[in-house]
Amino acid sequence: MKRFLRTALMSVRFLFMILFPLAVAMEQERCMPEDHTNVAIPFRLLYRDVCPLINNILSEATYEFQNHCAMKCLQYPLCAGYNFKKKHQKKTPNCQLTNTLDHNFHDCNTGDKGWIFYHPVAPRK
Repeated sequence: MKRFLRTALMSVRFLFMILFPLAVAMEQERCMPEDHTNVAIPFRLLYRDVCPLINNILSEATYEFQNHCAMKCLQYPLCAGYNFKKKHQKKTPNCQLTNTLDHNFHDCNTGDKGWIFYHPVAPRK
């Protein structure tokens, strides 16, 4: 009887050692780099393929992801919107925060375009 229990216990241990890592691996949530875009941000696209801002810029920075630019805008009480460029040269700003929605985006070279302007869905205080 002891031998049977010992054999059964060893079988259970063996199965546990084999199956437990598999179960843990199945439970782990695998985050992909593009998952950051699934965060709900209270901004809406207003203009696509526009020029960089020239006037009324609160701040300029370089961010890898658009939602980082949006979060920065939320930190500024006077931020009325932001301009973001996905494809940019390193160390050049690709996020521009502004305090107004009144901009003339039509005065630039074609090569300078590619920015996307977002504004808040709800009014800012």
